[in-house]
Amino acid sequence: MMKVDHSKLRRLEILRYRTFAFILFLMLIIGLSIFTISMSIIWPADRTEALFDYRINNNINYQVHLFPNNLYPENTLEMGKQYPTEIVKNIEVEFRNNLSVSKNAFIDYDYEITAQINGTYSTGSNRDNTEIWTRDFTLVPKKHGKASRIKNNTIKETKKIDFAYYNQMVTDYKQELRLNIDASLIVKMTINIHGKVGHTTFTEKQELELDIPLNRAAFQISNNTPEQQKETVYSTGELHINYPFFIAALIFLIISLVLVIRFILNIRKINRKTEFSIKLNKILKAYGEVIATTETTPNYSKYEILDIIDFIDLMDIQNEMRIPIIYYEHILDTEGWFTVVHNDQMYRYILSDTTKKIK
Repeated sequence: MMKVDHSKLRRLEILRYRTFAFILFLMLIIGLSIFTISMSIIWPADRTEALFDYRINNNINYQVHLFPNNLYPENTLEMGKQYPTEIVKNIEVEFRNNLSVSKNAFIDYDYEITAQINGTYSTGSNRDNTEIWTRDFTLVPKKHGKASRIKNNTIKETKKIDFAYYNQMVTDYKQELRLNIDASLIVKMTINIHGKVGHTTFTEKQELELDIPLNRAAFQISNNTPEQQKETVYSTGELHINYPFFIAALIFLIISLVLVIRFILNIRKINRKTEFSIKLNKILKAYGEVIATTETTPNYSKYEILDIIDFIDLMDIQNEMRIPIIYYEHILDTEGWFTVVHNDQMYRYILSDTTKKIK
């Protein structure tokens, strides 16, 4: 006869205690995992922090070159004067852009110089100037440049503007169409700057511009360039994650949650009433006064065993002999024996769970 441990209640208590202890351990792992995940995430600061600053200085210098003449002993006139149109040959312009950064930076930039004739015509009673003609020119095609780990970067380009050529174009337009337009030549240097300090980037677009009137008796050049610009770059408040710690903690968290769910399901399974427990409780409730339960394995080898099909028949035998019924759980939660022993005979009723396969 197979010998088993029949201390059911004690076993259940030990199992529940171990389960509780293990779940407590898992909850500790879950708490540590959540703490590690939170520590691996660097949240944006409530206040931004100044990382670095940069300054941009723009400058345009030019000289006006004249045709040979008897009026001006010198052939070059400096900036900021009135210039007689008839004897101006060309204008030599130097564009200069300087970027100064408070920390070492990587700079990537491009620039080009263009020109546009902009003609306007006065219409209406208010004599408003309306654009009537434009003509675009590329003086310097786009150029690219890079600089690494520097605090200062200067872009400089010099170009001669053929003033007489553009002025003649306006003269021809006015004569051909017999329109008295106002015209000027807009010379512009466009610079695109992309900078990087550490992991932080910044971009700037600068436009250095001269406005040169055309087809007038005399003209004065206007410089429409912002000379200086200063900017401070602040922390963007981005979310940073330490991915190795984050992923490891997340894996531990998922495994712990899965184990907790499995143990909870096992506890529910243990506490759930089976067909066997329902039948046993019904019998004990109805006839418990004449039933004695034992946890010691009885020695039935010396008895002639007579199996009883119905428990009521066993109760009739008990009533007739006035001998208590001994209950012994042969297989835990699966099979129990109710017996009445008289002399060398044992009357046995077997209660079993038909939903379980008895080995």
